[in-house]
Amino acid sequence: MRALEEIAKFIGGEMRGDGSVSVARVVHPAVAQGASDLAFVLSSEEASVLSSGRILNAVVPAGIENLPIPNQIVVSRPRLVLAKLTELFERPVHVAAGIHPWAAIDPTASVGEGTSIGP
Repeated sequence: MRALEEIAKFIGGEMRGDGSVSVARVVHPAVAQGASDLAFVLSSEEASVLSSGRILNAVVPAGIENLPIPNQIVVSRPRLVLAKLTELFERPVHVAAGIHPWAAIDPTASVGEGTSIGP
């Protein structure tokens, strides 16, 4: 979870609203479900979805920030910001050590120490 104020600083946006609110994921406005979602708006066409009332937090481009959303991070370059947000919310992939039971390995193969092989 990340606080909106932390996100705003990281992406160089202007925080409007409660910056202490924590969000767990960045989503398209059409799939935002609640207080832990941060809707990401690229254009005014997507802004119509924001009036549904279920979106509490959003990143919006400068110029369309007059929306009925309590917490907004206003940005000037939304596409660049999207790239930064994917970095901030990146989740590492866990790969278990060893050889997965479903892995197909040639009987003559030599497998190095500490190798992870998935199915």
